[in-house]
Amino acid sequence: MSVSETRHPEPPERPRRADADTAVALATRDFLLGRRIDMRALAAELGVGRTTLYRWVGDREALLAEALARLALPILDRLWLACPGSGGERIADLVEAFMTNNTGQAPGLRVFSEEPSFALRVFMSHDNALFHTVRSWFADRLAEEGLLTPEERETIATTIVGIVKSYSWARIVSAGRPDIAGARTAVSVLLARAEPSAPRWDTDGRGTGVASGAPLVPGVHRLLGHLDRDGWVAEEPEHHLLPHLETACAAPGSAFRLTGSRTLPDGVFEVSLEHTGGDGRIDVLRDAVRLLAAVAEPSFFVRQVDPSTFDCATGVLDGDPPGFAAHGHLLRLAVTVVT
Repeated sequence: MSVSETRHPEPPERPRRADADTAVALATRDFLLGRRIDMRALAAELGVGRTTLYRWVGDREALLAEALARLALPILDRLWLACPGSGGERIADLVEAFMTNNTGQAPGLRVFSEEPSFALRVFMSHDNALFHTVRSWFADRLAEEGLLTPEERETIATTIVGIVKSYSWARIVSAGRPDIAGARTAVSVLLARAEPSAPRWDTDGRGTGVASGAPLVPGVHRLLGHLDRDGWVAEEPEHHLLPHLETACAAPGSAFRLTGSRTLPDGVFEVSLEHTGGDGRIDVLRDAVRLLAAVAEPSFFVRQVDPSTFDCATGVLDGDPPGFAAHGHLLRLAVTVVT
């Protein structure tokens, strides 16, 4: 990818000291002025031997890559500030602006024209200062926009840099011009599913967990299999469940008052309750789970359907202690909060 811009900085004066930074500055000057980077001439200008110059900056490819990296950062920063919007679309806009800025720039085109193999090695490398600098810049912008996990950002930043390369200089070599619109579309599609999701809790700074729920999947599948088994839901929940719920509601400190119950046509036993233990969402949820624990069996599932409705499956699966035949109940708590 080219990183020059129309208004080039003034070439530096003759160096006052000889070191790696000065060598890079001189290489930048030569690149912008359309000169071939000549290690022998640079060493002479610095007043050092070529061995010293190579020790400081590596070979010609590494030196040009470092010079391009230093040119790239201020251009990227300037264009980023000029890009409105947010998220993946802002990054796609930046890619379009960056490639538009670089299109037709003489220094990069001259290198490709005069030394195509050398230019391809520099611009298309995945292991030089230019690549690492631009990839890190994109990874930082992904983080700034709240996209992806830290591990994913490095991979996606690498992909974005690859898109810029393949749609710019690779296209110039094969087709004579970059495909800026194609690059923008590719980055937009890549990031379309990476938009930040809601936090998991109010102080969540990670955005993702440490593992899947795979260890519990077999047990959940067993419960699902029994729930789907005809006849698993037992009869007369008003005799099996209701007395336990009434006792729990009448206990000292209970947050509930039981106001009614009925068995629905689908076998769900619905219990109506008034909650007087606070109107906070967590208060109601935790009190509901405590109440449902009064009818808990070896297999027990609870889900809050909405702020005032809690569904529960409780029962015995094949092989569960104490050895009775598989059976269970479906229970729904319909809660009215009384303040």
